[in-house]
Amino acid sequence: MVLAISGFLPAETALGQGGGRSARELVGVLAHPTLEDQMGLDPCSIDRRYRPVVRALVEMGPPALGEIELALDSMERRGADSEFFTNASWVVLAYAEMRRQDAYPRLRRMAADPRLAHIHPSLAWAAAISLGLTDSVSTAGPAGRVFACDGMTAPRDALSQFVSA
Repeated sequence: MVLAISGFLPAETALGQGGGRSARELVGVLAHPTLEDQMGLDPCSIDRRYRPVVRALVEMGPPALGEIELALDSMERRGADSEFFTNASWVVLAYAEMRRQDAYPRLRRMAADPRLAHIHPSLAWAAAISLGLTDSVSTAGPAGRVFACDGMTAPRDALSQFVSA
């Protein structure tokens, strides 16, 4: 596991099926993306790599929540200097999926923090998830092209682009 956390092995190699891993190990995988993942060369492989980690954390329930909250505490305290900042979108997604509407106040507070402006789109997305919404539209930037890993777009994608424009 140490090799995976330090980025020498892909996350899926370290995780196997995710079973038997502690919450700390799984949050560690989210906190230490590979260089390829950080560069965003293949967004679909990133989705396939980290979504199962998020799912495993959510299935763990309360034991994982403590580890996720420690990661969020680090981001709030240290901003971009937090080890969890690089892959923050997956950490906040796990938090939103676990806490649902109870996650919203913290996500909103984090979104208002100028030190976390770089992850604002991830926080807005997680806040939407926490409220049971299918999408969020932010005024943070121009409407972009919709990219779907499974090749399927949803009606909300066009509506989101329209609202954003």
